[in-house]
Amino acid sequence: MRAVKMNAQDQAIKRKLTKTRSEIKRKLAALKRGETETLRLVEETYKPIVDPLKTLAKQELKKQALTPKVENKIEYESTPMQEQFATPRRTENTAVRKRISFPPDISEIALDEEENDEAEETTRSISNLSQLHDDQQFLDQYHHLPRHYIDRMIKDATGEVDHVHGLRYDSEFKEWAIGDSIVQFEGPDINIKNTLYTGTPGLYELLVLKKPHNYSFKDSQSYKDILLATNAYKRNYDPRQQIMGTKSHKYVNIVKPLLSEHFGAGVKEVNNKQKEYVYWNTPHELVERLRLLHASQAAGHTGHNNEILSIEEELREEGIIA
Repeated sequence: MRAVKMNAQDQAIKRKLTKTRSEIKRKLAALKRGETETLRLVEETYKPIVDPLKTLAKQELKKQALTPKVENKIEYESTPMQEQFATPRRTENTAVRKRISFPPDISEIALDEEENDEAEETTRSISNLSQLHDDQQFLDQYHHLPRHYIDRMIKDATGEVDHVHGLRYDSEFKEWAIGDSIVQFEGPDINIKNTLYTGTPGLYELLVLKKPHNYSFKDSQSYKDILLATNAYKRNYDPRQQIMGTKSHKYVNIVKPLLSEHFGAGVKEVNNKQKEYVYWNTPHELVERLRLLHASQAAGHTGHNNEILSIEEELREEGIIA
């Protein structure tokens, strides 16, 4: 094969290309060296900061690996047909319990706590009234209708007076109150939060006695309005807390039915049913559980209402449903 002869022009072009290629290689090498040097300088500069952070990160990973899996559980009252969708149980000390209360307007807190609260409020009110036992001047300031019942409260020796869902006297401020509100007497009538309630013997029985008997439907409606306006049916008379339900005659036969008229049939009776728990790790498990319960309800089973309410409340707290 014959060699191809290049003229002078071609040879000049070849030399220029070779020279250019060499220069490019040198520049690339210099850039690489500069990048390496820059990385080295950065590493040396920030090493005192980076190394401790790496150590902390490793320690945190070890802690997470050693920390047991935490589960939440929902508390609800046992209901019929619950066995159809049985949920695995765990012992009390293997999970952190997250208690879900029923919606505030349809639930009560533990019975023993309520009875303690009732006893404390009764003792405090009786102590205040005992200071007025021989104070006729105190009684004379009232119209004869409220005076009759105030006198019964002061002289109560049989425990007939209701100091929890009714009137009570604050000797420190020399004021009458019910729930979270001050009560003012205007003749026979009662002023609470700038609302005037017509004073009748029946309304006073509801406001004063544990077992009122002689009252009309209108009296009971006025009493219901007072309970709702003053939060006298809530624990600590706090609107954010739960219903103060007890096994007393007045709560079971008067207060609870009146609240049911307002809130619907959801006001529960106070009982000692054993609590059951649904355990969950992720909101997805709650959603799946809720789907199964609704499917069971659609099939005709009506025993899941309490658990459905509890799960829906939890999902609202987590921001998953509105």
